[in-house]
Amino acid sequence: MIDFVKIGVVGNDLAATLLANTDLGFVKEKDKQAAKWHNMAIVIHDSGRVEVSGSLHKFWNGGTHNYNDFRRVDLWDTIVTLCQRLNIDPQTALLHNVEFGVNLVVAFNVTDFLRGLITYKDESFTRVAITGKGYYKQAAKSRYLIKTYDKGKQYDRPDNILRFEIKVLKMEHLSKVGVRTLADLMDAQKLSIFGDLLAEAWNDCIVVEPLDRTLLTKPEQRIYSEATDSKTWDSLADKVTRCRLRKNYEKIILKYLSGGRKTEVETLIKNKWHDLLQLPKTCNELTDFQNHVLQPFNRSNIVLKGYNLESENIGDKKVYCLTTNVNIEHQKLGSKFVGEKTVLTSEYLTENLIDKRQKKKRKQHWRTADYYGAHNARNDFHNPKNNLQRRVERAKAQTLLFDSAEVIRLSEIQKQILGGRS
Repeated sequence: MIDFVKIGVVGNDLAATLLANTDLGFVKEKDKQAAKWHNMAIVIHDSGRVEVSGSLHKFWNGGTHNYNDFRRVDLWDTIVTLCQRLNIDPQTALLHNVEFGVNLVVAFNVTDFLRGLITYKDESFTRVAITGKGYYKQAAKSRYLIKTYDKGKQYDRPDNILRFEIKVLKMEHLSKVGVRTLADLMDAQKLSIFGDLLAEAWNDCIVVEPLDRTLLTKPEQRIYSEATDSKTWDSLADKVTRCRLRKNYEKIILKYLSGGRKTEVETLIKNKWHDLLQLPKTCNELTDFQNHVLQPFNRSNIVLKGYNLESENIGDKKVYCLTTNVNIEHQKLGSKFVGEKTVLTSEYLTENLIDKRQKKKRKQHWRTADYYGAHNARNDFHNPKNNLQRRVERAKAQTLLFDSAEVIRLSEIQKQILGGRS
């Protein structure tokens, strides 16, 4: 998910507070003082500006690696821990760089596959040296980098792990997403857009797909030869010509390989990002960070009410929706199901109660989607019982010659739905 970040914070007393922390061990370097906490670099400039940079994913792993899955809840915990220990308000911590991507376990050799990675849009992929083992290629744009690794080889893992990520160098690239601060990385909707950006970036890449050329027609052989030669793409300055060659090449791969490994990886990216965003079933629903009014920052209020994987005592008995099992203690007293506002603040509820439901034309056309989503939650609970009850009543009405108890026999599950009645 989120990997490298660089944030800048200007606080009245933040620099002094950090320097007073003897555990960090700052060292004077010209016009700044620097320290390291696990893999996170902390720099305090003489002006009072504080910069923190490093991989959040590695930090979550004790600063050692980032080859495993780093989920949304893990990201939340990491940001909370970082802000608590460094006394940082995430809503005032401005992002200067951010890196997001996925680790994909694939069935093919990653290094061999990356050797065939040619271009991203109009930029060629080039191999870049890295510390230690591994194979790394990137395509550079003015505002961001497209990066690919053989992550399994880098860390001597038995699996074929392909890492695909985007490193944002200038935050203007994410202006439409609305990501500016560390707190924005705790927003589920914005994180979801990151996944779309990853999939779009991969779709704009050209990959050499191994293919038996004897199967191709002569025109197809010419297109395949041109498209799989990196020199061809370097020589094509005309966007129209590049686009035409790309589409013709993709038609060939779709025809003979059903889209090839590129389509396979695209599907893996989408599925993986969706999976990383999901919350564990044992955890309360994670609400968006920016919807809460934050008090002046201290270590006790950084963990928001409604989410803590450890042991936060909220006080009253927790209340959960009878159908979705989502925490609804924030709703009015006596609530049994998720309300409209709760549906809107949860990507999981929006997907399952609105997006995946059949959309019929309704008479009350002025009603909003979240209205129907909340009603779907109620219907999911009441409809099985009501529908079965109607079926039983209709059957009783049609049973004239025999006693209904002899004709209508319900299963144990059906009896439970009707409340134990036979």
